[in-house]
Amino acid sequence: MTTTIASMAATGIIGMGGGLMPPGSPGAPTAVDGVSSASVSVSPPSSGGAVDSYTVTANPDGATCTITGASGSCVVRGLINGYTYSFTATATNSAGTSQPSPPSNSVTLHLTPIDIYYFSLGGPAFLGDPTGWEVDNLRFGGAYRNYSRGTIYWSPTTYSHLNQGAIRSAYAAQGWENGPLGYPTSDEVGPIRGGGVYQSFQGGAIYWSPATGAHVNAGAIRSAYVAQGSENGLLGYPAGNEVKGLRDGGAYQLFQGGAIYWSPATGAHVNAGAIRSAYAAQGWENGLLGYPTGNEVKGLRDGGAYQLFQGGAIYWSPATGAHVNKGAIRDAYAAQGWENGELGYPTSNEYSVCCGGAAQDFQGGRITWTPTGGTSITRR
Repeated sequence: MTTTIASMAATGIIGMGGGLMPPGSPGAPTAVDGVSSASVSVSPPSSGGAVDSYTVTANPDGATCTITGASGSCVVRGLINGYTYSFTATATNSAGTSQPSPPSNSVTLHLTPIDIYYFSLGGPAFLGDPTGWEVDNLRFGGAYRNYSRGTIYWSPTTYSHLNQGAIRSAYAAQGWENGPLGYPTSDEVGPIRGGGVYQSFQGGAIYWSPATGAHVNAGAIRSAYVAQGSENGLLGYPAGNEVKGLRDGGAYQLFQGGAIYWSPATGAHVNAGAIRSAYAAQGWENGLLGYPTGNEVKGLRDGGAYQLFQGGAIYWSPATGAHVNKGAIRDAYAAQGWENGELGYPTSNEYSVCCGGAAQDFQGGRITWTPTGGTSITRR
């Protein structure tokens, strides 16, 4: 037994008194660079007691990782891409901790596209410090990294773009890159009309203004919105997100200056002003008019306008206001040349008359319809 203790003491595993010795200092570790991290390998020291674990420390920054066992490797995370690091290791057992090892080889962490964009924007001075590691292997091979004042998203087809503020909150509500919007395809654009901004995405855009907040605009409704001049047109900014699940699979979106309706059968069309008020009074798409089938047509006689719907039309003029025109009375009106004929514009909606009939008044007369007699015109 005495011989065994003596031989162990000679190798430095235990002291001459039989107690375990602290480990000796490890040799220089080996480091391999990664993204915001480095993998560091450590070998057992050549002297001292058996090792239970190692602590690896980065220089600069002081970030650490731990290896359990006589040898192995660990990953030091939270490092800054573009910086150069070396690493030291200390060995520990129940008897104590060694002196630090000599430094490892130096490694410079490569910059990712997100890092490059971050520094191009001004780095910490603009976005603040990173609040987490870069997260990759997202949809379509994308990645993102969060910072104190926003997030940078990257994908192979859209590249790097900043997403922040109220638009970021609206993007989150849509499911980030996994939602219908996909990845950002631009940074915020602004200021635009009324102090607003917008950001484009693979699947649409998000608009924000102080008056309306942030709302998504996408698909066929977005195409119709762009055709009207986007926020600079009569519709202004979106005032809500698209509302789906309407009659016959339709949808609509509200704007400051009106709405855009869409259905599979009719496509997307703008509805605004006095004609919109008359449409509302008929029950919107659930009423007898159904969906708009065209945008408002202006520049008619005496400054008038009309809009076509599945179930008829609404006419408006400064002198007469907005009125619905439909069915057999509409056919008779058409035969008279619409607003350019002797009847001019409607001055009332259709109303009931004797014997199950209906009538509608016009500037130049009246059209009456009965089940037995069909339509007849009374001129003023």
